[in-house]
Amino acid sequence: MDRLAFSELSLDHDTTDGRHSPSSILKRARALQAEIHSLHDYVKCSKEQAPTQETPGILAAPHGSRSPHQLLSLLNQTRAELSTLESRADSGKLFEPGGLSGTNLPYLETVWLAAKRCKGLVGFSRRVYWILPPKGRYKETAGPYKEAYTSKEKIANSVLIDVIAEDGTKWIKVSTITPKKLMYEMAERGLGTEDLLEMQNENMNFLDAGEDEDDKLSIIRVAEDLMKAAHATRVNYKHPRVQLVLPRLASDSREIDVVLKRIREMGIEVDCGTEIQNIPLSTSLETGLLQKQARSSETLNIDCTVLLALVSDISHTKCLNEPWFNQETQRQVEGEDQQNMLPSLLYPVLQGHSLITTSTAAARMREIVEVVATQSEKERTSILLGDDPKQDFQQRIHEWRGLSCHEVPQALRLPLKIMELVEPEPNFSPMANAVMEKLIRARSSRVTISALMYGWASGQTTLTSNAVAVKALNKAFDEQPAGQENDGPDIWLCPPRSLAGKEKDKGPVHLRPRIIDVQGD
Repeated sequence: MDRLAFSELSLDHDTTDGRHSPSSILKRARALQAEIHSLHDYVKCSKEQAPTQETPGILAAPHGSRSPHQLLSLLNQTRAELSTLESRADSGKLFEPGGLSGTNLPYLETVWLAAKRCKGLVGFSRRVYWILPPKGRYKETAGPYKEAYTSKEKIANSVLIDVIAEDGTKWIKVSTITPKKLMYEMAERGLGTEDLLEMQNENMNFLDAGEDEDDKLSIIRVAEDLMKAAHATRVNYKHPRVQLVLPRLASDSREIDVVLKRIREMGIEVDCGTEIQNIPLSTSLETGLLQKQARSSETLNIDCTVLLALVSDISHTKCLNEPWFNQETQRQVEGEDQQNMLPSLLYPVLQGHSLITTSTAAARMREIVEVVATQSEKERTSILLGDDPKQDFQQRIHEWRGLSCHEVPQALRLPLKIMELVEPEPNFSPMANAVMEKLIRARSSRVTISALMYGWASGQTTLTSNAVAVKALNKAFDEQPAGQENDGPDIWLCPPRSLAGKEKDKGPVHLRPRIIDVQGD
């Protein structure tokens, strides 16, 4: 019963003597499930009412995952826990001495309370590796018999993150270790109070010294694993911040203080039980629980690939798949049928911002438009790049609306300003040189490199559809030594849209520059 005796985790703040009775525990479990389910319904309803809006982070599945609702991970765990408690109650076992032993409710409550305090919630229960797991089901053996990897071997060199928030830059791990359990582990290792204080005064890492992992305190092993995973991961070019939530530990004894001090020295933020407070779900939503963190600059730098997307007939009209479209363009048409990119993705990002593009990007766009664009695509290009200086803002917006089947926001600032590039002296930082090298090896064009480097140098967010170049750029930062961090370019990657173009009388379709440009420039 004492396992649940921390009032900070009460969902209803009922502090009466019977709050930890079996019936009250069932009530708490039902309240927890109801609140998580209400958030699930809220997000689902919001998506149905505005299907073209960008999906909140909590609904975005992790890379390689088939689960469309990351919130279901915690919801399903809560349902399973409630089902177990109700089954015990029906059989009468829940009301017997020790009937509440082994319940996972305190852990689930803590995870939920920690998540509600966050902004930019991404997901729950993510396993993060600092060394990638083995591929395939079987080990490489010399004999004729195959030996399968065990479940433990598959998840070696990894840690389970309970909550990922702030667009992935914050990790939260919950541990329900008790003072009694911690003191028992210390006693097993012969660490008394005086030994701890003496070693601490001598700056000895007594808690994690030694080659045998089994000799370390369990909470220290968890903390080390968290930092290994964080140092092997970069989000927005930097390592995630790690928070360890310990609802059942308090800084009220010298032994526990020493352990907490060591964990904080690793660079981990520690929250103890007395620091955890419940807040209403409505307050969490108002303070940005599901909102992605805004990082874009006031001025947006538009790459050539996005310039083409902004004028493409595929983006602006109900475009049908034509016989001369290659597979990539056909996929884009099908994708547009599922989600209109302009009103759902691009316009919300662009409106209210000053828009610029480099002279090399604008020149490359004009070359492609001149060769393959339809008449309407050419007209949009003229508006976008401001070819008619006599037009005012209202005239441009009016003409743009006349060439599109989508609503155009009044705050869309047309035309773009073309920035003339002056070749700088070759005096790049070591990090910039590493990025340039990766981009060149990835066969990125001069247009792409100039756009990305200009946005980085000027501190402006760059919009691009070139996933290959962005991957190469990120790899340069990933290969930095662990712990070393550099500010990188702010890049917003959006889906590509080629020009619809027109059928050519001569020349093979696969050599059309519009396809090459979207993927390579």
